[in-house]
Amino acid sequence: DIAFIVEMDTKILEDIVHLLQDVQWLYNFPVTQIFTRNVIYQMPGDWREALTELPIDELNLIPQCKSQDYWPTSLQSFLERCKRLSLQQLVLHQYGPSTAALTHTSHTLQLPQEFSRGMSLKKRHEVSALLSLMKNLSESTQSSHVLDVGSGIRASP
Repeated sequence: DIAFIVEMDTKILEDIVHLLQDVQWLYNFPVTQIFTRNVIYQMPGDWREALTELPIDELNLIPQCKSQDYWPTSLQSFLERCKRLSLQQLVLHQYGPSTAALTHTSHTLQLPQEFSRGMSLKKRHEVSALLSLMKNLSESTQSSHVLDVGSGIRASP
């Protein structure tokens, strides 16, 4: 039923917007100013307290949305929301396991020289991988639009 799909997509988009609004302090600054803006002091105090004493192996699990039982409930909730709204989870939920595998693309698209001029090798690799991912997902889901939140300048055409 198309109405259900539209309603579901609207709900997901609203959830993403609310998540981003809740943690503006996390991304609302140029990355080159992470220390001069004292970003660590803009996060909730109980998060800062929990995270500053973490061993490196636990800290490395955060990008995979893995939390610890003793962390503040609000931090655990944030990581759960991130996991639920991650590209991998959304694709898996909406299109099934075979399509979710597309988010782990190992093939990258070659960027035109004029597009990649001035980019570091690392940035060219990242943009190429992102473009491959976007191509795979748009083809498999018959999507004609992509909403890229926080890609930076010149990251996608």
